[in-house]
Amino acid sequence: MTIQPPRKDAARRSLEERTRAARQAQEKAFRKFQQKKARAERLEAAQSTRARKLDTRKKIIVGALAIEHMKFNTSFAAEMTRVLDAYVLKEPERQLLGLGPRAGKPSNES
Repeated sequence: MTIQPPRKDAARRSLEERTRAARQAQEKAFRKFQQKKARAERLEAAQSTRARKLDTRKKIIVGALAIEHMKFNTSFAAEMTRVLDAYVLKEPERQLLGLGPRAGKPSNES
């Protein structure tokens, strides 16, 4: 917003008119600010969504590669199974991965 020099008829305008004009200019500037802020928030949300999607895609690729490698390398398969057994705690996830109940834990705990 640029500041312009007072107009010659400004002295003739009433204080109320000048106040109203100033408020209108303030409201217009605030609306513009809100629009730009909303746009920035939308762009940030889109960037965050994109980053999450890329992260998920990366995990899928790495997981698929690990599963395929486990088929051909028994020592890798044994180590991966050991790690999964140690870190996968929830029973539905353990079942999905073909792991038995956690050692030393009753099977009804997750």
